[in-house]
Amino acid sequence: ESATPVQSATPSINVEMKSETATEIGGEGGEKLAPAADDRSVDTGAVSGEQAGAEQTDKQEGFDPYGYLKENKFTSERFKIEIKNLPMGIKWMNLRQKIKQLGLKANKIKFQHNQGHCFITFNSDLDRDEGMKLVNGTVWKGFELEAKLAKPRADPVAKRKLEEESGTTGDKRRRIDPRVVTERNQLTQEEIFEQLEKNLLPLAHLPYEDQLKDKMSKVKTYVDKLSTMIGQCNNELKQYFKDQKKEHGLQIQCPPILPSPVLCGYRNKCEFSVGVSPDGREEKVVGARLGRYKDGFNGVVNVDKLSHVPQAMKIIAKDFQEYIRLSPILAYNTSTHGGHWNQLTVKTTLQGHVMAIVSFYPQDLAQDVVAEEKGKLRDYFTSQSSSPLTSLYWETNIRGQGKTLEHLHGSKEIIEKIFDMEFLISPDSFFQVNTAAAEVLYWSIGDLCEQSDNTTVLDLCCGTGTIGMCLAKKVKRVIGIELCENAVKDAKRNAETNKVTNIEFLCGKVEDLISATVDRVSRDENIVAVLDPPRGGAHGKVMKALRRCTNLKKIIYVSCNPDAAKQNIVSLCRPVSNNFREDAFRPVKVQPVDMFPHSDHYELVILLQR
Repeated sequence: ESATPVQSATPSINVEMKSETATEIGGEGGEKLAPAADDRSVDTGAVSGEQAGAEQTDKQEGFDPYGYLKENKFTSERFKIEIKNLPMGIKWMNLRQKIKQLGLKANKIKFQHNQGHCFITFNSDLDRDEGMKLVNGTVWKGFELEAKLAKPRADPVAKRKLEEESGTTGDKRRRIDPRVVTERNQLTQEEIFEQLEKNLLPLAHLPYEDQLKDKMSKVKTYVDKLSTMIGQCNNELKQYFKDQKKEHGLQIQCPPILPSPVLCGYRNKCEFSVGVSPDGREEKVVGARLGRYKDGFNGVVNVDKLSHVPQAMKIIAKDFQEYIRLSPILAYNTSTHGGHWNQLTVKTTLQGHVMAIVSFYPQDLAQDVVAEEKGKLRDYFTSQSSSPLTSLYWETNIRGQGKTLEHLHGSKEIIEKIFDMEFLISPDSFFQVNTAAAEVLYWSIGDLCEQSDNTTVLDLCCGTGTIGMCLAKKVKRVIGIELCENAVKDAKRNAETNKVTNIEFLCGKVEDLISATVDRVSRDENIVAVLDPPRGGAHGKVMKALRRCTNLKKIIYVSCNPDAAKQNIVSLCRPVSNNFREDAFRPVKVQPVDMFPHSDHYELVILLQR
């Protein structure tokens, strides 16, 4: 039942699926230095710091994996069912749609691919009982579904502590050195750091040339699997892949991986957790989590020796740690959900700008106490911190109500440069985590576009418009499409700042706007769609919409998670059918870029043509 949260398109339902890649930390295009603190998915009301401390003590004494059920707090684990006899081969998106179709008032969905069952939690026993009635007897793809009550999930941290006391080894799949479990008080700080580096930067012990060889080997394996998947669904492309392998040595042409210009201190954004040290001796540590909560680990380790974190971030993290250690306010506790100090996010730029965002759970603290703490924090970073801040934000986090940002000090944005262009970076805007390597990535995209004064670039899922603006000077025009309204506003402002006049931005879904946008462009022009979707890939509707655009002959797909992109690529290459009525694309070239030195992640740029 270990499950990783995945954002659901239905706001009221949290969809979870089994995934080892979804909690990757500190290396890829995601934003986090550490995994999500709480994968137990126990929703609670606000509690005071004293209550949280008492609850934590009780748990440590009893180590009851189900102790959270005895607490007077809400948890959807109380209202849980298992649905059996699911059709094989369905994906979580299919399951989510079916649950919505049946009218289930689901809180969470925990789904493991090709296992024939799933778990669903609800907000009440009435919703649960009604859900069971709706499911039982339903026939789906020839399979009659069966629903039954399911056991609540054990708290991973309490379970691990119980294993330590009983001397059991626990789950062998855990990524943490067993010594951390059985002899954690005997480990030196150096050994703990070695384990942290192994988790975050598994290739750091290799010379950089060997790191590139390792990643190139992974890319070749990926190309082989991708071409096999495409060939299985489109027989017409099998001969194409054979010809490509004869000419290039691989089924898809793949030049050598492009290296990162910077190897150390390259991350321009890190999210530092606040928590207790692995040995339990220090209560307020600001750094990276040694393991995942769902694996039973919530210890936080200092990041001073991590090579990919810039020195400016390390100084801010250390200063913040000193501040909260002097504060009587408790750190947020991932087991009890009590406490307050939760996370520190730091963004830096090559221009020397530094932005800090402090995440805080007010719980039941009085408003004047929180206001006073904001003032103290602002005064500390403006007068006592050893590293000056360009921008300081306070993030209020209220469970069930989301997050709100408050600007405390300095400018509201920081500025970064890509090539000769300036981009404003706000607290919630996305920017490639390796600025120097981003220039390499955008250069490779431009090269595949075959830029000319007859080229129109469609920048899909464009965010704040970084890719499109970097290409605009060498093409006829750029049209960006982005769903997030705030991102579109930032993109327009960036274009105005850089005096880019041959670019426009549309707000909406790609699948809704792409057809009319392509129709606006002359058939004589070289139309290139650059698709840089979220880490999980684009919706299937986007692929169908792209296929329907007969004037569109070239797509450049950019992905920091190539495995998640596979299904999208296969959809673009499927043969003509009722779902895909226009001609199929075929993968022509794959260009890997090393955006994340010392980690085992890389960016992939895939050129498709028809």
